Amino acid sequence: MSYCCRRAVAAGIWLFALGAWCVKAGTPPAAKPDVYSVEDLLERARSVLWSQAIHLEGRILLRPTGRGGKLRRVEFDFHPHENPARAVVTLRDVFGRGIERMVISYSSDGNVRRRYYRGADFAPAPPPALQAHVADLPLTWEDLELPFLWWKRGRLVGFQRKRGRLCRVIDVRPPRGALHGYAAIRLWVDPEIGTFLDAAAFDGGGTLVRRYEVKSFRRFGERWTIGRLDIHDEETGCRIIIKVDKLKALNAVGVQGGLQKGCRRTHRLDTAAAARFEWLDSSDSSKERKRR
Repeated sequence: MSYCCRRAVAAGIWLFALGAWCVKAGTPPAAKPDVYSVEDLLERARSVLWSQAIHLEGRILLRPTGRGGKLRRVEFDFHPHENPARAVVTLRDVFGRGIERMVISYSSDGNVRRRYYRGADFAPAPPPALQAHVADLPLTWEDLELPFLWWKRGRLVGFQRKRGRLCRVIDVRPPRGALHGYAAIRLWVDPEIGTFLDAAAFDGGGTLVRRYEVKSFRRFGERWTIGRLDIHDEETGCRIIIKVDKLKALNAVGVQGGLQKGCRRTHRLDTAAAARFEWLDSSDSSKERKRR
């Protein structure tokens, strides 16, 4: 074979290899499955309230159109390590007098039991429906209990940024035959922080009826819990604000210790402050303690 023929063959082989490489490089890679399952995401969304035994004290504010509005006091006691796990929600008026109390027990098989008390002496009474209004407010027990975090019928529908955080968007539906006020809930879950940032509630016709927005977090030891939750009623236009003022550790008997060091520190979830949440992991918690 002459020198010119050898050059031509070599050039052809080189061009063929280059073309094959270009085709391979231009082919988009196969999509990788998300590392979080729907159940993982729901468990992380629950963990912001159910990872530790705590006592929360706060306020419920009703803002129909502007300044003013009703005020109620609220207390949450979470006992996640009991069998069954138990939550106690207590409503009081502005002077501290009792209005209503609900004790919710969650068994390992998914069954939920509710015990209800009302009046200043918290006398036992039949439990109201989840859609019943609480303490003369356009707020329901479903808003306070957030039962959709335990719903099993869910699917991942995509990814979206909320307040600078990349969230997994999942749709969940109530158990078949269960009586709930909503036909479906869309959740924006941040798996890194371990909570949902937003939730949207829809009725059976697909109309948006309620929106939940986590506005801030509060630090509690090495963990975080919700500091403020805003609930928007799309039908009436009113806004309900649940704001946490105090946090205490709980044991099997009751409250122990005082207000924990550092739990007054509140981080707002807005776009400008989103970068500060990058250090919300155990490796950087010591740095944060040194700065306080």
